[in-house]
Amino acid sequence: MLHDNLTGPANRNGEGLMWLLKTDKTHGDPAWQYLPGQRRVKMAPEIAYDGPNTTVAGASTYDDAFCFTGSPDRYDWKIIGKKEMIVPYSQYKLIYHSTPDQAIGPHFVNPDYFRWELHRVWVVEGTLKEGARHIYIRRTLYIDEDSWIAVMADEYDNKNQFYRGMYTALTFNYDTMAPYSTTCLGYDFVSGIYWYNIFMIGPNALMTTRPDSVWNPQSLAGSGIR
Repeated sequence: MLHDNLTGPANRNGEGLMWLLKTDKTHGDPAWQYLPGQRRVKMAPEIAYDGPNTTVAGASTYDDAFCFTGSPDRYDWKIIGKKEMIVPYSQYKLIYHSTPDQAIGPHFVNPDYFRWELHRVWVVEGTLKEGARHIYIRRTLYIDEDSWIAVMADEYDNKNQFYRGMYTALTFNYDTMAPYSTTCLGYDFVSGIYWYNIFMIGPNALMTTRPDSVWNPQSLAGSGIR
């Protein structure tokens, strides 16, 4: 479940987004938006698949989040195999001991704060189904053997040319004794830009379960600040 409230930039102040990511993808993952200019909550079917992710100014698709998020039904998937690769791992310095000015460079994340490690990963490839629509004709996920979290992804355009690369910043959370990723980023090798989504400032506070009312679409209107 994703519940976002925007406070900036000024022209997007007060926007809200709710995206329910379900285990059962039969009917997709419903999403709603609150737009202050319209003063109403509406369903947002474009928040899925290759819809441009407005959180990062359209520099990635919604299903790019954390290497792959959402319904897998537009691709035929196969396991290529397991291999050792140098992948992003144990990003404690980036997540807990950096500021945006230190970590985010003009063209790429500061390598002094981005850690790599040799790990075993499962390589899983998705090929776009015949008749399905997506800006990526093929995508390859690299899934960490230990955590089952996708740590990298390669994405190819409709000419089967390498287009974008996605990464997650995985850490181990000792409060819950489980690995997880709170941050993702990606590089567009055609435009030469990159995006960084969810910068953790200070310790990551784990919250107790929120009441069902928080996950009601109408709660978006109440959480908007204008």
